[in-house]
Amino acid sequence: MDVVRPARPADAEPIAIVHRVTWRLAYRGLLPAAYLRRLRHEPLVARWRDVIAGRGRRDRVWVAERDGGIVGFAESGASDARDLEPGFAGEVYMLYVHPAHQGQGLGRRLLDAALADLEERGFFWAVIGVLERNAPARRFYERAGFVADGARWVDHTGGGQHVVVRYARPLNPLVPDP
Repeated sequence: MDVVRPARPADAEPIAIVHRVTWRLAYRGLLPAAYLRRLRHEPLVARWRDVIAGRGRRDRVWVAERDGGIVGFAESGASDARDLEPGFAGEVYMLYVHPAHQGQGLGRRLLDAALADLEERGFFWAVIGVLERNAPARRFYERAGFVADGARWVDHTGGGQHVVVRYARPLNPLVPDP
């Protein structure tokens, strides 16, 4: 049975496993190979322990479980984009599903959980940054109603230079009074 739920502290290790496996596959040919090879389990576990415990930003983490094991995760919170009014947009920072479980609706369920939370928190828009060359991710977000909003920047993850395109979608659109 598939379940999408908020992450718990004990989820840090399986989230780290999914993080490492999915990054090595999803970003093969997009990020430097040496960087992907250097992704280590323990630093990722520590990162996820901190995020789930609420250290740092007020992020929320969602996990997808299948048959009792974690096979995907999403992380979301307030966007810190300088060109957006503070408190205006929430952001889906990460969303990954283990390759063996992709294409089965779990990514969409994780996205829906993150978006529902951002909407409940009062954000008007949801945004997400996607590597310009990551066509599968771009198609996924476009099918979910996101559109490129014109914002672009260069990310230096792994020592390279990677163009990121921002996608946006309304959550709580402002409706004028009648």
